[in-house]
Amino acid sequence: MRVAFIPNDFLVGGVQRLHLGVFAGLDPSRYEMHLITLFEFSGKQDLYAEIPPYVAVHRLSFKGFKDVGGWMALYRTLRSVRPDIVIASLFFAHTVCRVLKPFLGCPVVTTENNTYVNKSRGAIFVDWLLSHITYKIIAVSETVRSFTSKQEHISSEKFMVVRSGIDVAEIVKKTDAVDREAVRRSVGLGTDDLVAINVARLTKQKNQGSLIEAFAEFSSARPNRKLLILGEGSMYEEYARMIRELNAEDRIKLLGNIMDVTSYYAASDFFVSPSHIEGFGIAHVEAFACGIPVLTTKTAGPDEMIEEGKNGLFIAAPSPIAIREGLEKMSTLDLASMRDACRKTADRYDIRRTVALYEKLIHDVAGT
Repeated sequence: MRVAFIPNDFLVGGVQRLHLGVFAGLDPSRYEMHLITLFEFSGKQDLYAEIPPYVAVHRLSFKGFKDVGGWMALYRTLRSVRPDIVIASLFFAHTVCRVLKPFLGCPVVTTENNTYVNKSRGAIFVDWLLSHITYKIIAVSETVRSFTSKQEHISSEKFMVVRSGIDVAEIVKKTDAVDREAVRRSVGLGTDDLVAINVARLTKQKNQGSLIEAFAEFSSARPNRKLLILGEGSMYEEYARMIRELNAEDRIKLLGNIMDVTSYYAASDFFVSPSHIEGFGIAHVEAFACGIPVLTTKTAGPDEMIEEGKNGLFIAAPSPIAIREGLEKMSTLDLASMRDACRKTADRYDIRRTVALYEKLIHDVAGT
């Protein structure tokens, strides 16, 4: 079976890390895997180096929907690969793959990775129209399925829920080998510091600006409260400026992209996510696998994961006041005692479950 996975790009992100997990889980003796990426972003960190050698990589350079050369390059690539199934991720890839479907003769599966509350009417119409020639739409959580079905007026039967996953056993193994105190010292943290961590792209959607404002107030009278923010993105410079203006550089640390985040999870006391929207929350599951509880807004994905008081807490709203209140509540809990409950939560989202569902989908297409 030849399977073509087509995301927009392969920058550092949850969608891309999921692809790596699926590549690792599928048997290369049974599946000929191809990764076709549509955009190149020079100077930005990507994950191409982590792709297994048995995955054939095709890197295109689309400039947008009006790029005729990009369309032709994708068409030629797909004609050369001759996939039995195409699995596309993110709106641009969804659209171009389905428009080309009548010329390719293979089923196209798309993935919905978020609850896109600000999707334009035009994009909603395009998704609805092209859904009629889509074999299946993968939703990464039940909430994403119900939201997208309602937003785009697509029957829920067109969807298949395949929750994202991680290699839980590998993360647990890495976490247990981490020298927690050494990692803390490397970033200027003390043994008795209460450390929160956020891992995400620095964007308005992820809402780290409200988190920075809330944490600066939360830690103002208690300098042993620290926040690590891992990631890069369009808001990096603005957030760095905010931290300086709040005189919080000793308590809030922007560390940029870290390829192996496990050590930093292990050195932290809890994970915090103030996002406006999510689709699944793969960083939440990584935190659980590392044995640390989660403080999060009630977005798609985390709404299925959190058992309040057992493995974390919900933030009432994505506002600085509500985030600060959540931080205060989290600081009163016995966080270390939640370790076992957190890891049990992570077990529900092991990558092997995700891969099994992808295999079922592929074989449904093949009729085997």
